Amino acid sequence: MNRYSKTVQHGFSLIELMIVIAIIGILASIAVPSYNTYVIKARVAEMFALATSAKSTVMENIAVNALVSITGVAPATLAVGYTAPAATVGNVLGITIGTAGIVTLTGATSTGPTNITFTPTYNTGGLISWRCTSSPNTYAPATCQ
Repeated sequence: MNRYSKTVQHGFSLIELMIVIAIIGILASIAVPSYNTYVIKARVAEMFALATSAKSTVMENIAVNALVSITGVAPATLAVGYTAPAATVGNVLGITIGTAGIVTLTGATSTGPTNITFTPTYNTGGLISWRCTSSPNTYAPATCQ
């Protein structure tokens, strides 16, 4: 009678561990840059949210002053009643309302740095449309590129 002894493997071999580590490394090298891009896009989205109050102020002042054209209108006229919010923690350095109601947001280095400009256009019938431009437009939403 031959007796065969069974040997049971305990743990993983070195090759198996190295393969798992290599797979984790490859996944991390893809995931980390994508995550960083996502974080920057979220910070730029915060800039868009902060611009809403400035845009509302400009539209309200255009309606109150019954302006037919906003070309060359002084910033003081279009910014009546607007108080710029304080700079947010590392995302937005400032918001200004310029001549003709142009709203400019200056982003910090954590946003790329991104500068966003909203330019109002007075249409017939009293409607105001906003054209958005971003510099650089790498992290801006598709509507602002």
